[in-house]
Amino acid sequence: MLKGAQHRQTPVLRNPPHPRTCRGVALCFALWAAAQDLWAQTRRTEDPVIWFAAGESAQGADALSWATTRALCEHGLVRLASFFPGEASPGRGAIGLSLRVTFMLEACVGVSVGESRCPVGLDENVYSAHIVWLAPFGLDRTEVTVEAYRRCVAQARCRPPRRWPVGGADAAGRWPIAEVSYDDAVTYCAWVGGRLPTEAEWERAARGTQARLFPWGELYDDRRANVGALRPGCVDDGDGHEALAPVASYASGATPEGVYDLSGNVAEWVSDRFGREGSDPRLGARLVAPEGPAAGALRVVRGGSYLGPAWAQSNLWRMARAPGDRAPDLGFRCAYDR
Repeated sequence: MLKGAQHRQTPVLRNPPHPRTCRGVALCFALWAAAQDLWAQTRRTEDPVIWFAAGESAQGADALSWATTRALCEHGLVRLASFFPGEASPGRGAIGLSLRVTFMLEACVGVSVGESRCPVGLDENVYSAHIVWLAPFGLDRTEVTVEAYRRCVAQARCRPPRRWPVGGADAAGRWPIAEVSYDDAVTYCAWVGGRLPTEAEWERAARGTQARLFPWGELYDDRRANVGALRPGCVDDGDGHEALAPVASYASGATPEGVYDLSGNVAEWVSDRFGREGSDPRLGARLVAPEGPAAGALRVVRGGSYLGPAWAQSNLWRMARAPGDRAPDLGFRCAYDR
């Protein structure tokens, strides 16, 4: 099967009319702008795989990005407290929460409100700033969909997910596939002629060459991604979806290069084994095409999800999962070599 062949092809408006060919300046520019938008949208749909050139990129966290992430963590806790009007009690806990809200915080994120505003170990999984050099690679613009994964299952090449999503056929087909293990993701990507991206490739796509904190830029905006309030049982429909959303639903949350849902919707398997900075011998001043530690029982997951809080949606956040895990907010996308 050809690389990226699971995506439908869409005709492209290749030559949007230029304003000089129109009559009436205002109408002319309106038509030209609309044509440019349509051209950009169809171009992105036509090319399901985006290719990244070889080169260096800055990865990991510096002091400024960590300050932003911690501020988002505190904002998330205060926002959860606002869901319980009349429950606040000044002077109780670090942010003045009543016993009920304190319990909710501890149940959702494991934070001890009387001691810290943010989860213990918030930064222990994140690497410090470093430079990575990568060879050229391709990456799916969207997370692999239910529709695409069904085709692999129908050909007896892929194992079904733990549960198929429930919903209308059209909507569910465009949802990202979830409840698949690491090996399920590897098998599917091989079936379409690809592989899972390395963690460094995933971060390069999400952060660009400017080391963006979020796929779209430096400032958090929960309208740009399908994100949660905190964790299971604390979902948030303020972004338009309480659970899964069809892929590419948040156009404003795409990277400037046109990669969708690198923040939110489903978290994504990458190929690396999990390691922390103190135990990972890869880290140095400059890494060349890193592929993760050589040994380890856990795998890396990137990208946050519809169940994750604001601070887990940044391009810094990385999680460790057992390769056999199959969770309702865990999916993947594929990478390709030329």
